[in-house]
Amino acid sequence: MPDHIRQLAAALSGAFSGPRLSALPPESAPRDEAEAYAVQTAVLGGEAVAGWKVAPIRNGVIRTAPLAASRLLPDGGALPAGLVDPLLEVELALRLAQDVPDRATPDQVLAALGDLCVAFEILDSRFASISAVPALTGLADAQSNRAFVAGSVGVPWNTVEMATVPLSIFGDDQLLQQAKAGPSSAQVVEAVIWLADHAAQRGVPLRRGQIIITGARLGPMPIPPGRQIRATGGGIGEVHVVTPTRR
Repeated sequence: MPDHIRQLAAALSGAFSGPRLSALPPESAPRDEAEAYAVQTAVLGGEAVAGWKVAPIRNGVIRTAPLAASRLLPDGGALPAGLVDPLLEVELALRLAQDVPDRATPDQVLAALGDLCVAFEILDSRFASISAVPALTGLADAQSNRAFVAGSVGVPWNTVEMATVPLSIFGDDQLLQQAKAGPSSAQVVEAVIWLADHAAQRGVPLRRGQIIITGARLGPMPIPPGRQIRATGGGIGEVHVVTPTRR
């Protein structure tokens, strides 16, 4: 592993509990997607993958990040300590019902999909100024992912058209935001089929029980402190998280 990849991975890992990083010197930044993904893998450090983040194609590109088991919070649990400037997104998530085989066909990928549920993604960049971070460095930082939560109840993924799922988010039962439309099931499926091939090529294939979060449909928004946060998806279910009273 090149020294600059190892050094960036160590710096990102340290910034989970220590001071945020300033902008990196050019020689320390990943030079292409392959290097950014190599940093993601190094940050995992052998920890089990509990999920992935991937969103429908945008400007001809799909990007992703594996999410370590330590980033998965239980439905209704509390946000982790040490968050600096967190933001919250409401997403739809797919829970894998079975392993995706090596060199899977699109039909095999779809056969592995189980429930569709509502999810939260918590963003908290390891950099002091995310606007000053090059895109590939942000990708190496798992696109600012800090944690995620999936609803414990869902519905079979192919019984719902994702584009029409209405979503709402509440803080202590006060409505904060709503959305009535988003990417379609076909757009999400395209990204997941791409992800299955990508993950297999990285040696971390998609496995039963993993949760795939599929991009923001509400947010990102500041996280109100000291609240019971609840998001609902019409006909799908709910997801919950408790926010700390102060950071």
